[in-house]
Amino acid sequence: RLSELGSYRIYYLYYPTLTVYYMLEKDNGVLEQIEGTQAGMITYGGEPLVLNGQQVKQNQKIEMPLEGLTVTQSIGSGYVNIPPLLDNGDLQHELVYTKLGAAPQDTTDCLCSNINDLIDTVNDPALSGVTENLVLHMKVIDGELRWRFEEEDWVALDKWPVVYAIYRERGYELDIIKTVPIDTGYKEPFPITVRSSAINRENYSVEGTGYNTIKATPARFGSNNVWISDESGYITFDVQDGSIIKLYGLAPGEYTVEETENYNYTLSAQQKSGNTTTTPAVENNQTITLTLNSPTVLNLKNDPKYICKIGSQRFYTLRDAIQYVEDYSANFTETIEMLVDYPMPSSDAPTIPSYCNITLTTAVSDDYKTCGSTAVISRSNSFTDGAMISNEGTFTLANVTLDGNGVSTASPMIDNTGTLNIGSGSTLRNTNCTGKGGAVYSSGMTSANKPSITVNVNGGTVIGCRAVNGGGICAEGNSTVVVSGGVMTGNQAEKGGAIYYAGDKSVNFTGGSVTANTALTGGAAYMESGAATVSGGSITGNTASGNGGAIYAQNAYVTIADGSIADNTAGGDGGAVCMETLTLAINGGSTENNTATNGNGGAFWSYTGS
Repeated sequence: RLSELGSYRIYYLYYPTLTVYYMLEKDNGVLEQIEGTQAGMITYGGEPLVLNGQQVKQNQKIEMPLEGLTVTQSIGSGYVNIPPLLDNGDLQHELVYTKLGAAPQDTTDCLCSNINDLIDTVNDPALSGVTENLVLHMKVIDGELRWRFEEEDWVALDKWPVVYAIYRERGYELDIIKTVPIDTGYKEPFPITVRSSAINRENYSVEGTGYNTIKATPARFGSNNVWISDESGYITFDVQDGSIIKLYGLAPGEYTVEETENYNYTLSAQQKSGNTTTTPAVENNQTITLTLNSPTVLNLKNDPKYICKIGSQRFYTLRDAIQYVEDYSANFTETIEMLVDYPMPSSDAPTIPSYCNITLTTAVSDDYKTCGSTAVISRSNSFTDGAMISNEGTFTLANVTLDGNGVSTASPMIDNTGTLNIGSGSTLRNTNCTGKGGAVYSSGMTSANKPSITVNVNGGTVIGCRAVNGGGICAEGNSTVVVSGGVMTGNQAEKGGAIYYAGDKSVNFTGGSVTANTALTGGAAYMESGAATVSGGSITGNTASGNGGAIYAQNAYVTIADGSIADNTAGGDGGAVCMETLTLAINGGSTENNTATNGNGGAFWSYTGS
């Protein structure tokens, strides 16, 4: 009551005006001011944002009434649409209102740059989706301006008050549903990659079942914050049969969904956006491209297909086919015919038992055949450990291709402890082995079950294989290598571009062609021990940057009885053959046009041998 003031002084009580900022919350709580072309107006579900009955623009100052500031939206409900074109030229994005915050602000008009700078925010999950209004109260208590949301404690606000209406980029929802109709024996999950230049942050909301950890890698920015088109962002995860994954917050744009290793499955897809269902094309049987401009469901279905057959019996995996040989074949002898080009997973890497005699070839005709005249069995991208095929018995390749797919691994394509025949029409290619034997590693001791351990190259091609020792073949122990036909070319190693031998027996060149292989030592062959015999065929055009353009013999015998050794080059000694200690015997054949560029012995050089 004025009579109690004791004098005729008049007191004024000022409620300050509030500044309202609309902020976009990005990763790690970073806040950015939202700006549009429609006079700074933010629309909510097509209608302007309303605070205390009035449409509020960006940076607008409004009076704070005694009854409090009422926000007429509920958290998380509906969409907040920025005008169609933003000031920076971006297209429309969809935002969702997530929380209301406040902070003191001095006259310098500095915006809070991080949500952690706000002294309080309201984003109670219990408020999500409710229809009640959210009220911000202010009051002077003990001469101090204070504020609170609803029934929370009063908080002092000793500078100009600022209200922050905070939004997140909602984007669109992409549901991926995975279906594998029947069990074909695979235990590995299916790798899925979602790619787009619109993937612009590391964290996305996700829910669902049957998937492992989801990892997002944003697209990289170039100059002036323009996306680098060839460095799209990507989201990766593994799924299983029955997986249902929901990704939230994806910005509008074009996306590709890749199932990079679908093995022996045919991939099909069905896309549903709103009430429209389409069947997008599947490129290379693994990639689906879609435009995301509304919530979308993508059904990925894998129909398993037969990959090989024995007679009229068809199989989903090579392991199943070899098991059939073990269980039902007379004398354990069969021919397995490939029906498809097959990216082999590690789960299907078979072992041929010592008592089995198996020929692997390509089917001439079959209702299920989809490959060409020569089927390609390739190492899958995730198959980085172990041989593609382990042979303990007798194994013949005929009219089929094994492809290492350039995958870096310490293992060869074929691990041989039996008899391996590389026959006509077969190809072993494109390995990247950090160990021994790019195409073949052969080793072990003979026994009653294995009277010989042999690699016979009697046809076909070994090409483009790499290893530390023996770009094409590495043989040790009681192994014998016989090259009687075919071609070994374009292979690389530190020792023995085509062949590295460190066994107790021999390498015999009786035919075929060993050409254009390269190594540091022994362009065609490196003989650490045993004996090498050239009695036919040709060893031509090989290169060693060090010694032994064609053959380097460290502690091995070399006999040349026939055939041709020509046009080989050594950077050091021995353009054709370089001997360390033992005997080089020349009984026939042709040795011509070889070169020791910076060393001795254009054709032959021997250090201490004879």
